[in-house]
Amino acid sequence: MTTTTGTAGETGQPTVAGEAGRGDGAGEAGRGDGAGEAGRGDGAGVTRRISEAERERLDGVIAGALDELELAYEHPGIGTFLVTLEGEHKLRTMTWLVVQDHTLLVEAFFMRKPAENVAGTYGFLLGRNAKTYGVHFSIDRIGDIFLTGQLPLTAVSADEIDRLLGCARTYADENFDPAIALGFAQAIAREKAWRAKVAAEARAARAQD
Repeated sequence: MTTTTGTAGETGQPTVAGEAGRGDGAGEAGRGDGAGEAGRGDGAGVTRRISEAERERLDGVIAGALDELELAYEHPGIGTFLVTLEGEHKLRTMTWLVVQDHTLLVEAFFMRKPAENVAGTYGFLLGRNAKTYGVHFSIDRIGDIFLTGQLPLTAVSADEIDRLLGCARTYADENFDPAIALGFAQAIAREKAWRAKVAAEARAARAQD
């Protein structure tokens, strides 16, 4: 699994050399929808930077694709989008699309660092990377897990945006429950015990009425 770098943040604004979409703290593993920071840089060695006219053109391509897909998104700046991807298991996956100088950054928060069985959880997701397209599972320096990818700007199109976001949504949704079961088994067990206790107390209270 790729290790990413940068300073973690939860401001909801993309920054160069940052991290994205950490989540809103719903649950121990970040089931919720939060926004973090995006845009950790897209590689060295390319001499010419994107022009503002080209950035604006790509901004229009991405906005048009998102509108056509009828996806909810925020648009905090030219070439920067925070897209809401809804699922059945991971209810919302907040995904950054950021036009950088040479690539389009795709980055989505998946879950917080496992509380237990860390190697097993990372190993499970690393195995999934062999079959992913466009985005892959990665970790930041504190161990939180993301889906990340880079697309050459020359390849940005409405069809490719559709494909990348579809992959991000599918990988997040299909792998969330098994990853949570591996990394937060004790927390899940405690929650189940608590819910069973609450249900039992409710039944006892009704029986006394």
